[in-house]
Amino acid sequence: MDILNKINLLDKKIISFIFSFLIFFLFYLFLVFIKNRLKKTSLYQIVIINNLLDSFSGWILPIVLNIFLLYVFSFLFINPKVFKIFVVSLILMLGFILSKFLGKLIYYYTSLLDKSIATSIIINLIRIIFLVILLLVTLDYMGITITPILTSLGIAGLAISLALQSTLSNLFAGLQIIANKQIKIGDYIQLKDGFEGFVEDIKWHSTIIRELSNNIVIIPNSVLVNTIVKNFNMPSPDLSVVIKIGVSYDSDLEFVEKITIDVAKKVLYELNQQIEGFEPFIRYNSFSEFSIDFNLIVKAKEYTHKFLIVHNLIKRIHQEYKKHNIIIPYPITNVILEQKQQHNK
Repeated sequence: MDILNKINLLDKKIISFIFSFLIFFLFYLFLVFIKNRLKKTSLYQIVIINNLLDSFSGWILPIVLNIFLLYVFSFLFINPKVFKIFVVSLILMLGFILSKFLGKLIYYYTSLLDKSIATSIIINLIRIIFLVILLLVTLDYMGITITPILTSLGIAGLAISLALQSTLSNLFAGLQIIANKQIKIGDYIQLKDGFEGFVEDIKWHSTIIRELSNNIVIIPNSVLVNTIVKNFNMPSPDLSVVIKIGVSYDSDLEFVEKITIDVAKKVLYELNQQIEGFEPFIRYNSFSEFSIDFNLIVKAKEYTHKFLIVHNLIKRIHQEYKKHNIIIPYPITNVILEQKQQHNK
């Protein structure tokens, strides 16, 4: 009878296991359905929901499976040790998802408040600190004393710091770049070596720059802090654009100035590049061999806007000068050939 009872009990557990598996599988499909439906609604545009769903991406199945196994080993096949293992794994998975979610939220809101701290290095440091605290709490839950571990980590940290001097140098250089707030995400910078582009990210090891050609330049942080950098976004993103022009000596300089400034104002207005408190102007600077030279000075709202401004100004100035018979001279060289007649004697 005892054997029959055990067999019946085992059969009931197997049936319960299969039934539970089906319930949790349907629960998994329900969660996936809800996630996909939310992505197609306006709720997905809400920052918190958007980041939460993205953080759960790829983790729904492991979490549901873990909860299912927790149920199995706690109610069907009672085994406290195995139960504790699955509890710990569930805590770690949820902690990892939460750290990812917090990282996304912090990145979003810091990018709105201050782009200088919305970098990978800051977000990753926050996530690492969160995960380390979570790991220590988990070890304490498992009954493992963490004091010897912390002591060992302190000793190991000294050895690791000596072995990873270059890596740590880049890490602290990256933190220095962020703390100084002289280079931020989105700034257009130019290095002494000639590299230039938009700052895409400041990571723990390097700073990523995207060139105008859409190529990526990876610069170690320690190199960046020890080189000369021109930041075109500081103290403000607008900058002066200088165009060199020369006109004929026969030109009416007052009229040339008026026409040139009028053209510059029209071009800036059409390109929406007008800056409050600034008007285009010219400055004559030299009597050259073939022309009277001057500089046209305008302003662009951002560094990359200057290329389109110069392009349009050159076309329109050439058109207006031609219309008003203002000559832009070009070098002319007169060659005098002397022909000598030799008489044969």
